[in-house]
Amino acid sequence: MYNAALDYGPDQTAGQVYSGDGFGPVYKNWEAEFLMMCICDWGTMGPECGTRMCPKGFDPLKTSAVFYREINVTTNATAVGAGLNGTFVMTFDGFSFEFDANATLFDDAACEVAWESLDNVEQVTCRRGDLNAAWGATYNIQFLAWPAIPMQNNVFHHEGNPPLSSFTCDASNVMAWPDAAALCQIEDVVNSDIYEYQFCSGRGTCDFTTGSCSCYTNFEGVACGSSVTASSKDDVDILLLYATEGSFENTILKLDADANPTDAFNFLEIVSGGADTTMLTIEGDGDVTVAIGDVQVLTGELFLHSGLSVVDGGATITTGGLRVTAGGTTVDEGGLKVVGNTDLWGDVSAFNGSYFFYSNISGYGDSNIMEIRATQDAFAGAVLEVGADRNMSDSFDLFRITIDDGPLPREVFAVTGQGHTMIKRGGLSVTGTTTLKAGGLLVNAGGATITAGGLTVSNVGECHACLRSAFLRVNLSIEDDDNHS
Repeated sequence: MYNAALDYGPDQTAGQVYSGDGFGPVYKNWEAEFLMMCICDWGTMGPECGTRMCPKGFDPLKTSAVFYREINVTTNATAVGAGLNGTFVMTFDGFSFEFDANATLFDDAACEVAWESLDNVEQVTCRRGDLNAAWGATYNIQFLAWPAIPMQNNVFHHEGNPPLSSFTCDASNVMAWPDAAALCQIEDVVNSDIYEYQFCSGRGTCDFTTGSCSCYTNFEGVACGSSVTASSKDDVDILLLYATEGSFENTILKLDADANPTDAFNFLEIVSGGADTTMLTIEGDGDVTVAIGDVQVLTGELFLHSGLSVVDGGATITTGGLRVTAGGTTVDEGGLKVVGNTDLWGDVSAFNGSYFFYSNISGYGDSNIMEIRATQDAFAGAVLEVGADRNMSDSFDLFRITIDDGPLPREVFAVTGQGHTMIKRGGLSVTGTTTLKAGGLLVNAGGATITAGGLTVSNVGECHACLRSAFLRVNLSIEDDDNHS
């Protein structure tokens, strides 16, 4: 049994500014030493501590005109020029933490960690203001969440809006050098229209004998804080999460797992239809799988820092082109179809597929379908290299040109895998000097016509200019001094 008034009464000084050591006030009423009571373990309450508390939370359907509980804690000294040294002790409803009196050593992040170390606080935001002359500061604390399993009892409890008397700050271990006293003041900032912290979130019935919630229809969770309402109205959201403050800088939805990254579990799975068809999953190792539907980026950019791999189905870009600055592009199957302008920077690989480049100009046009250009004057490589990882043979072509004008494709030009150059339609027109160093010239049909320059055949011991089933026509125009031809 405890002296309730002496040990747990309000701790305040004149002016309703709460401060002190957090271990009891100067209480002089007549019952100060006579009022006795049980102090229950955390999670229990009642005169004999036989009532178990149920999980608590915010009402999931109450989303308008509500705010988070907010206070200011200011540390300072009573004299100008004094400097704070030591540690304050902040206590909230029976739980305490120490923090450095020198505000330069206790910033926003440290403040949040300290508050969230309390078992009866789940999440806060803390913003430290400007330092004052005593090296103190004003800290703004906003309480965003309380624990689902309440760390409360018959003495320490609240419904989401703890009174200012629930907070105390002990300055007994702080010195204000050289000759002053340390101050730690706590003030209200927001204390009305606060998110309620209710048993079963106000959406279920608490069994105080077991401490468990029985949720109402369409609500679930340990504290009945999740709405699973199925609505037939087109303009009603089933689940709505939103930040009510314009300065919100935290995370609206956070999925956290203590397990190591692995595909053995999913962070998120989206299913649809009576057959529960999986449409999208986010696995525990971070992989995202879109089984049905498309991924569209309507505005902004999509950055792939480790390259793009299209395993099946190909990729279609209807406008804007494709630019790969690093990492390359790998297409395993299905090929790559590009309609529009395309800039490719870096390596591009296609496995078991093809690249197709089509003109997006209807009718007649003089635009190039594909252009390969070396843009640096010091370029010393090959603008276009075609290779095959196999033995040389005429059974395949390294390069082939066809015209698909008619019932069947017409092959015009080809370079075989043996290195032979085949001109099958249109002939060969050479402007300038042509030298055949090896292999000679083989004309199978159509003959050869030399209109000027003549024909010189060297090394006549071998047939290096063989004409088969054809003829050689040489047109010469010889003019002498007498103008005879």
